[in-house]
Amino acid sequence: MDIRPKFHLRIHPLVRTQDLKNLPEDLRAGFDLAIIPALGIDPYNCEGIPSHDLDRELKGCRALEIEEKEGCYRLVYRIDESPQKMLVEIISFDIHDAAYDKAKIRLPKEKVNRWGR
Repeated sequence: MDIRPKFHLRIHPLVRTQDLKNLPEDLRAGFDLAIIPALGIDPYNCEGIPSHDLDRELKGCRALEIEEKEGCYRLVYRIDESPQKMLVEIISFDIHDAAYDKAKIRLPKEKVNRWGR
């Protein structure tokens, strides 16, 4: 199995400065150690972490579903598979509803729908 990253990753600056500092320690650690590498290799299956396509205002984005004892978390991201980019952009990471609310604010509307799959 090829484990080299196929996608470049871009992380919204507020994910590191705001989102991560409010997450439980195990999620903060897992972000760099497990989530980032898995998204770079296969953002659709992400090492078996459940994920789903989003709709409405976030059409064109996906969310990883991360269940912890503290609550249900979502990492919202979008994928650009154009040959010149091969990019995964991480937009937000927070407790369920807050992650979606932050993503809606952080994404310009024209980019959300343009990247729809």
